[in-house]
Amino acid sequence: MNDLTAHLWPVLLAIACFVVALTADGSIRWVDWMLFGAACLSVPVVLFANRRAGGRVRPRWVFVPLGIAVLTSVGFRSAQDLAGLERPLPQRIDTVAELGSDPQRRDHGATAELVAGGRRWFADFDRSNESVVAALRTGDRLRVEGRVGSLEGAPPGWVRSRHLAGRLRVESAEAVGDTLPWFRIANGFHSLLVDGAASMSEQHRALYTGLVVGDDRGQDDLTQFRFRAAGLTHLLAVSGQNMVFVLVVLSPLLSRIGFRWRWLLGVAAIGGFVVITRAEPSVLRAAVMAVLALTTLSLGRVAAGPRLLAIAVSVLLVADPLLAHSVGFRLSVAATAGLVVLARPLGRAMSGPPWLTAPLSVTLAAQMGAVPVMVATFGPVSVLSVPANLAAEPAAALVMSSGLTVGFGAGLLREDLAEVLQIPARVGVWWVELVA
Repeated sequence: MNDLTAHLWPVLLAIACFVVALTADGSIRWVDWMLFGAACLSVPVVLFANRRAGGRVRPRWVFVPLGIAVLTSVGFRSAQDLAGLERPLPQRIDTVAELGSDPQRRDHGATAELVAGGRRWFADFDRSNESVVAALRTGDRLRVEGRVGSLEGAPPGWVRSRHLAGRLRVESAEAVGDTLPWFRIANGFHSLLVDGAASMSEQHRALYTGLVVGDDRGQDDLTQFRFRAAGLTHLLAVSGQNMVFVLVVLSPLLSRIGFRWRWLLGVAAIGGFVVITRAEPSVLRAAVMAVLALTTLSLGRVAAGPRLLAIAVSVLLVADPLLAHSVGFRLSVAATAGLVVLARPLGRAMSGPPWLTAPLSVTLAAQMGAVPVMVATFGPVSVLSVPANLAAEPAAALVMSSGLTVGFGAGLLREDLAEVLQIPARVGVWWVELVA
């Protein structure tokens, strides 16, 4: 019962945070002030109860004010962020901006997200400026001038989750340099990965970068449709599986150093991978869970999966409440919830050899968690998604592990040598595409 209660309170808090973030508007409501007052009043109550108990603090006493404070923070932050998105738009922008995403080529030029004037914009670059922005990556800076308009017809959830204030039609652009060091390092690794896959066809290279670091910019509409219809889209988005491979690659080193240095190196590697993968919502969820797991292990404890997931969701929604509107974040949380809750019971209930029941239980658990979100967002899901995942995931894991090891090194070699090193990855990408 105590173990159930230990999981129940964090899970309830995470659900409450999601509801508050999802239902917030651009104003501070009486509910937010009520929660704020309750958080303030609960502190002296807990101190009084602690004194009556002889100085012993029970965890549930501390959780009450902490939970109320977390909900209050989510409510206030949600209202603040939404109010910022609803501020009046300027007519024009002429300033130095920072790329908030990698540029993506379109028929009319290129698009990218820009951070300028403390706000985030969806920017359209026409053909005259395409060559300037095509050579840049996330974190690079450029001087832009253009007209501002609203994002008409864009899905509201996507606009909110990306913190987009409006559309910027760029009339002139000029690179100015001065990229922050961590972006330069991350972009360097990203370029190495792409250079190492130069021997692959354009479509396979796009699938390869999608599987390894979640970069799906080069995929055509037909490929995206096939992966969506087959229930394999999650393979092209960075998730906990990619994060596990990062830690597995570092495990020979991590096992030979002390707990403190193990934690520092692990957190640094996770942070670096987050920057390389452009801090997408799914990778943020996986990263926070990984840091929490490393922290508990460094303290000599082991935290259960449901508790880690619930705490990670609450932490992320406190940091950015608008993540609740992100479909990628919802799918990531739902699939992970299915894994941590259902994978073991399903595995015990199945009969057969472990080599079959283990991956089948994991696939079924993740699908059972994600399907409700997928149906609510995209419509009916094919019943073939489970066998498709069973067939594709081993090859996808091969591509991920190869990309995170030899993939970066291949970018330093001649193309003929890199082609030999990339044979396992080429076969894996071919098989995943064939399954889709």
